[in-house]
Amino acid sequence: AVSAVPEDRRAFTRVIDADVTGRRVNGVVLNNIEGYAYVAAPTFIDATGNAELTTLCGAPCREAGRDTPRIMPPTLCAQFAGIDWSRAKSRPTSNGPDGQQTQLERAIAEGFFSHRDRHLPGVMQVGLTTAMVNAGHVFNLDALRCRSLSDGMMAGRRLVQEYVEFYRRYIPGFEQVEHVTTASIMGIRESRRIVGEYELDFQDYL
Repeated sequence: AVSAVPEDRRAFTRVIDADVTGRRVNGVVLNNIEGYAYVAAPTFIDATGNAELTTLCGAPCREAGRDTPRIMPPTLCAQFAGIDWSRAKSRPTSNGPDGQQTQLERAIAEGFFSHRDRHLPGVMQVGLTTAMVNAGHVFNLDALRCRSLSDGMMAGRRLVQEYVEFYRRYIPGFEQVEHVTTASIMGIRESRRIVGEYELDFQDYL
């Protein structure tokens, strides 16, 4: 969150309430390690990612899975190390290892995974032996419910361990791969959509 004064930046801060008169937002209530603060401004931009300010102001929104279909479930990213990229991929500029999708299909057919997720963005090289991992969609997660998010974080961390073993067993160059860390937040793709004054439709997209 950023206050009305440009120099007064506030990281690790959330908007928790709004002061609204009719269609005008007079100010917002913020909360962080210092406690509560009221910030007034002539204009506010909702950049929460979940339309939290818009909802607090009473403006119309649609919830994914209730008012609109979920387009894609979230993933919990991770970081791997100990990869021999010279054996994992034949083209230095490619994002992931060779034959990844083919081996994924094989692993699914052999009953390796606890779920059947054929969409694997995969591992992207970020260092000499390291990679960012975007694997394992967490299905049926409701990004607007705390219990569902909590359960999803645990499910995502279990899935990361499955993908560690998948790459060790099926992908050359990953025999010594190690799990370094898992992301601290879920990679949400669908939560709320703000209902705008005009909404793009399929013809607009074409």
